[in-house]
Amino acid sequence: MKANFLSAIFIVALIFCCTIYAQDKKDSFEKTIEDLITNDSSVHIDSVYNNLKRQALELNQDSLYVELTFQQIEKNGGLLVYTYAEILLENLLINQNYFLKKHPKLLLRCIHDLGKFYLLQSGSSKVSKKISEQYYKRYFALLEEVDLSEEELKTAEQNKLKYLVYTKNDSVFYYLNQYDVNQKNEAELLNQWYRGVEDYTKELEYAKILDDKIKIIIAYKNNTQFDAINRLYSDYVSFFKNTEDQLSEHKLYLIMGQIYFSQKRYQEAENMYLKALSYFEQKKSNLFTNVIYNDLIELKMKNGDLSGYSFYSDKFNAQKKEYREQQLAVLNKHIDYATKVSDFEIQLNLNKEKLKNEALSNKINTQKTIISFALALFIVVLIFVYFYSVSSKTRTDLENANKQMVIDVLRSKFKPHFTFNVLSVINYFVEKKEVYNATIALTKMSSLLRATLDNMNEKLVPFISEYNICLNYMYLESLRFSDKFEYEFEPINDFEVEQWMIPPGVIEPLLENAVNHAFKGVDYKGKIVLKHKILDDSLVITVRDNGVGLKSSGLINKNSHGLKITRDYIQTVSNLYKKPISLNIKSKNGTLIEIVIPRLEDYD
Repeated sequence: MKANFLSAIFIVALIFCCTIYAQDKKDSFEKTIEDLITNDSSVHIDSVYNNLKRQALELNQDSLYVELTFQQIEKNGGLLVYTYAEILLENLLINQNYFLKKHPKLLLRCIHDLGKFYLLQSGSSKVSKKISEQYYKRYFALLEEVDLSEEELKTAEQNKLKYLVYTKNDSVFYYLNQYDVNQKNEAELLNQWYRGVEDYTKELEYAKILDDKIKIIIAYKNNTQFDAINRLYSDYVSFFKNTEDQLSEHKLYLIMGQIYFSQKRYQEAENMYLKALSYFEQKKSNLFTNVIYNDLIELKMKNGDLSGYSFYSDKFNAQKKEYREQQLAVLNKHIDYATKVSDFEIQLNLNKEKLKNEALSNKINTQKTIISFALALFIVVLIFVYFYSVSSKTRTDLENANKQMVIDVLRSKFKPHFTFNVLSVINYFVEKKEVYNATIALTKMSSLLRATLDNMNEKLVPFISEYNICLNYMYLESLRFSDKFEYEFEPINDFEVEQWMIPPGVIEPLLENAVNHAFKGVDYKGKIVLKHKILDDSLVITVRDNGVGLKSSGLINKNSHGLKITRDYIQTVSNLYKKPISLNIKSKNGTLIEIVIPRLEDYD
């Protein structure tokens, strides 16, 4: 009895000590974070933050991990940076299954900041602009779903106004009237707007209203009023030094370098550029260092300094090489994650199918037992008739359940087949080190996986949903086979066509067969065309190519796997809905595949 009592005391004491140790560890960790927030002297700020974020995950402090990520971004001047081969916010989005789905407001911020990052980085890059558009599209859509406070709504309004300014969309004036924007914010937005549309007189007007020294200098530069800049320069430098505003000070050096360069004062320009470069390289601000290196290279070329030209070109190329390697590492991480998610979803669907089959088998066995018992027990005609009607209804339910099972099995065949094709395209670009193509392909693939999984859970889906999936699929295939074929989708201008209900996954295999078989051995660039129309109360969808035709492509002899699944799928759906869906294939000057889908009504 005494021994048990002593053991209990020992266990309680051990638990107490562990609790005190864990609390001390957490308190120490929070003290480290507090010191970091108030200390701006750390040169290796990113490595310190990454280490703290790992500790936050070890302590199961998910929200603290996210907050540290945003603090890290703000420490880097509010811009995203590539650090240790990972994009900070895309890293959060990759792990959204871990915690961001439980925190939709954080997910909202991640999506917005990524859109802003790609918009600021885009320059003349159509790929970055497209990626930015996709993120902002997701952001504005998610705003409608998340319940925001009044302060958060104000932030969302500001984000929308800034996006309209960045993209030079004149609807910014409409929203400035709709939103309650104070005078300073309005002046800042209009200053940037007029600079973007090259109305430099108005730009200077709003810069003076703001009393922002950097914006005033930029506006004077754009208006070629260099005398005014020379008068202000020394006062502004002294002001920035006294207020310890290093970012503005070095932005001013960069602007003065550009002014001197435009005036062919090459030595003075180089001195200013080098002052700015040392600061922005230390801060890893690629946006500014790229501008400086480009100008220095052009400066040395115009000045006839070949050794200087070679020196800056080598440094710039080394920086770009490191940047590209970091991007490739990020893409590889994305692909690895996407593959794991795909495998997980496939396995999950297979497990669901197995459970469905087992439940159906048990149901059939149970019904057989009931029927056998009823036949043995009831002989009277009236009871037999009653049993017969019940049995008839049961058989009908079982037939429908069996048909639905066949459809679900066919759907599961589509999923891995489709995912394999998409991932092969992305892997192709990664191996070729085509970073931008791989980035946009990855974005398209994520949309395809999400949309395809959503559709496969439905019995019928609107035509517009499958149309968009196929459009994204063909975009990916055309990236890889741009020299092999082009494609054209007839736009949907009819709401009835858009909302016509069709079986999910029925169109993509037809396009896939055209991509894989239609243009084998041809010496010209092929074309694949998808059209649609309503005829005799049915939706008629056609896929036409100008390839070698059925016999030459070998599709008839090979009995294409995709077409076979599609035929079986169509036959099963036709039986289930008791309405014939037809699939017709013609071969003349290529191949024409026509699928005719009548009006289908969903059943319970």
